[in-house]
Amino acid sequence: MKIKLLFLSVVLVLTSCSSINKSYVNAPVGVSATVSLDADVILGNKISGSAEEVRLFGLLKLSGPTKYADNVFGGLKAAAAYNALEGSEADVIVNPQYVITIHNMILFKNYKVDVSGYKGTIKGFK
Repeated sequence: MKIKLLFLSVVLVLTSCSSINKSYVNAPVGVSATVSLDADVILGNKISGSAEEVRLFGLLKLSGPTKYADNVFGGLKAAAAYNALEGSEADVIVNPQYVITIHNMILFKNYKVDVSGYKGTIKGFK
């Protein structure tokens, strides 16, 4: 009886916690493309925007932005870019510079992203 119990315990320990990591062999792919884009961007004044959110334990979002700019990586960066573009009548932010500030508290994390750059208007776009 003790041997069966010991065997069952060993089997349960060895099979209960497992993880699988599957990797793939990647081969380089040679791709070339030629793109020609003639766009006149008119530079304007400096513009800036910011976005802020609060997370519980750094995971659960308690408050934050709901509007984001397309083609900007990262949620808060996209929200800060949206705030910079909104009302400035700019099509793009030229040379955007992002500053990310994180304040750690015991239960909460406060994330803030500030973006600044120059107003870019594409000629003939609107």
